[in-house]
Amino acid sequence: MSAFNRKWLFKGSVLFLLLGVNKAFAEYAYNFPEAVSPLTKNIYDVHMMTSKLAF
Repeated sequence: MSAFNRKWLFKGSVLFLLLGVNKAFAEYAYNFPEAVSPLTKNIYDVHMMTSKLAF
């Protein structure tokens, strides 16, 4: 691969990371509504923790 192609590949990758990936982290509040009882609060916390670990 030529230096010219590597430069454009690098620039394209950086552009994708800066502009394209932020949609994956749009809003975690839409996964689960905020819990009220202690049990559902624990379930919500586990769900959010595993979601953040997965992404």
